[in-house]
Amino acid sequence: MKIRSARPSLVVLLVSIFLGLTSCVYFNTYYNAKKYYKDAVKENIDNESGQPKTQNYNKSINSAARVIEYYPDSKYVDDALLIMGKSYYAIRSYPKAKRKCEELIANYPNSELLYEARLFLGKTYIGMRRPDQGIAILNDLWLEGGVPMEIRLEGQRALADYYYENENYRQAFLEYHKILDKMKDNSLRADVRFQVGECHFKLKEYDLAEVEYARVMDEKPSRKRQFDARHKRALSLQKLGKLDAALKIVERLLKKDIYYTWYEFANLSKAGILADLGQYTEAIELYDRILELYPKSFTSAEATYRVGIIQWKQFNDYDKAKEYLDKVQSEKRQSEFFEPAAEIANNIQYLQNLNFSLDSLQLDVDTLSSHLVWLSEYQDTVLLDSVAFDSTITLSPDTLEQVSQMPTPSPELPEHLIERYGNPNLPSQGMPPQTQTGAPDQTGVTGEREIRLAPLPPDSIQVYKRLDEDYLALTEYRFRLAEHFWQRFENVDTAKVIFLDLVEDDTSPDVQARSLMSLYYIYKQTSPDSTGPDSLLYSIHDKFPDTGYDNWVRPKIGLQPLPEPVDTLVEAYLAAEELWLSEYRYVDAVAAFQDVIANWPDSDYAPKSQYVIAWLQERKLENVDAAMASYDSLISWYPQSQYVSIARKKIAPPPPDEPDSLEVLEDSTALEAAVVVLGDAPPGTGPPVMLNEEDDLLNYIHANHLYPLVASEAGIPGEAYLTFVIDVEGRPKDFRIMRENPEGFDFGLQAIEALIGMRFKPGYRDGEWIEAPMNQVVEFSP
Repeated sequence: MKIRSARPSLVVLLVSIFLGLTSCVYFNTYYNAKKYYKDAVKENIDNESGQPKTQNYNKSINSAARVIEYYPDSKYVDDALLIMGKSYYAIRSYPKAKRKCEELIANYPNSELLYEARLFLGKTYIGMRRPDQGIAILNDLWLEGGVPMEIRLEGQRALADYYYENENYRQAFLEYHKILDKMKDNSLRADVRFQVGECHFKLKEYDLAEVEYARVMDEKPSRKRQFDARHKRALSLQKLGKLDAALKIVERLLKKDIYYTWYEFANLSKAGILADLGQYTEAIELYDRILELYPKSFTSAEATYRVGIIQWKQFNDYDKAKEYLDKVQSEKRQSEFFEPAAEIANNIQYLQNLNFSLDSLQLDVDTLSSHLVWLSEYQDTVLLDSVAFDSTITLSPDTLEQVSQMPTPSPELPEHLIERYGNPNLPSQGMPPQTQTGAPDQTGVTGEREIRLAPLPPDSIQVYKRLDEDYLALTEYRFRLAEHFWQRFENVDTAKVIFLDLVEDDTSPDVQARSLMSLYYIYKQTSPDSTGPDSLLYSIHDKFPDTGYDNWVRPKIGLQPLPEPVDTLVEAYLAAEELWLSEYRYVDAVAAFQDVIANWPDSDYAPKSQYVIAWLQERKLENVDAAMASYDSLISWYPQSQYVSIARKKIAPPPPDEPDSLEVLEDSTALEAAVVVLGDAPPGTGPPVMLNEEDDLLNYIHANHLYPLVASEAGIPGEAYLTFVIDVEGRPKDFRIMRENPEGFDFGLQAIEALIGMRFKPGYRDGEWIEAPMNQVVEFSP
């Protein structure tokens, strides 16, 4: 009896043990999923990299998935679904997060986790850039009865964060305030109060921001939040002009070892405050120290930019300013200061080029003037110059004999001329020097660069002709210099002095008129209530009647405008361009450009039109034979055009075949440039991107001779801003030139050629590649 009664007991015991072990296994699997998720959240609290740390989130997803797969009837399945949804949300895999939240809501309508699943579904919709659906869910959670308070608060916090990230700071401020007094967790309340301060700071309400940052310390902020609040309070005081108080807070932060991790930000702010206090030398020393301690960082990039600005604005040292601004890219190209630094550096380079051109012209004027002295003093007037000789004398034996008997110039020249220009009678010295090193001019921005002058004319007539050209060029370049100081550097005083001087210079009436117009705008900006600018309008009207300048002035002084002349050449070219760029009627565009050439064959628009015809035939109409013929015509008809170098490259014969004895590898360059091997599109949404680096683009421009010839030879940098479409296979199309700077060199057309040779990854949405627009600035630097 004892033996028989023992068997059922043993079976029951074994079954109990098995069920207990099974229960322990799936609980442990769920426990691991929950633990990995908590660890992931903890390690991402102070993560400022911009990308989540994903290892523990992925472990959490895998453990939760095992619970669902192996124990589908357990009570932890809804928990596992929520953990997966929250983890996918955290690593920004929004479509998967959405799917898991919806599975929980659909399959477990009575789950205690239902509200939290709806919360993360709303946050996921916002992450997927479907804010209307997300905001509706979060607002329902706030208004609906029975929703736990922590869910309601987290939903409103997510809503407030969404408004803040989308720069709707007023709405974000209201949402943060809605939950601030309802939060019991002091640490979370400290975070929200800090965000309230951030809203005020973004709205430039620095007095209110300073108060909110100070109140953060009344809560229980984390160490990082303590530093952030005190640091931003100092920046608010700096904006309010309370520099001593701001400096005290920053220096106090730098004395506390617990904030050592964030010293770089405090040092950066301290340097900025020192600069605002006028202690520029101390500020630069601290910025340079930051460069040593934190190289290749966003902090060092900003420090480099700030030093460049100080060197420019405070010390007027353009060379030093450009040196620092050029370094921003090497410090951290992704920095927000990269583009403004590059723009200012380009403006300084342009200023240096202008000054160099002015130096070159002035040197040419001085050299030509001295050459005139030499011609008048040491070349006998009986010796006819080359122009007069060729045009007026028919040589006869008697005439030749007379010429041979004429006295030659004395080899003895005044010492000051020999010292400066050399002795033309000595081959070793030759005529006045053709090169000279230019010294810095009054602006202090032109470093030593070799100036190369054109050969001196052989006679006075050509000397006077070149002097007239130089004087016209000098006035034009001086106008550009003044315009650059005014518009790019906001140096109105220097610009006014130059414009006023040009108004008195009669060399170029066009420059006179433009200078008066510029002075009018300057006075309107600086003295809007003054009647002084009106007198400039009447000066333009009186000095330049019945011109385009007069027509501009007339409505401002109560006169009827002049009848507008029609420039049929420009109209015809623009109409052809419209057919090409806006209507995409390439055949009609070719015909229209051909009409431009036929009607105005000697205009500047003719070679440009011929180049566009060839480009359209090659790129859009895919008629290679016609394109080659058009390139050949361009070379024949317009041999001096800047487009000829490109055309010659297009029609050049292919390189000779390699000998059979050598192994010839297939050239896949063109294929690689045009085709990108695409796998599955990632989840979420993303724009198209160029896979090449900016340096690759610039190298491609130079390697393929795409730098406009005139600009390249003059050392003129440029840029073109383009908008175009990247198709689903990563190919660019439908280009539009939005802006060229400077205009007139065809940087836009060459930029299109360069971008066609680049590699792109298309945009994507919800796991699929899509056709999407893209913008790109293409820079040209010598």
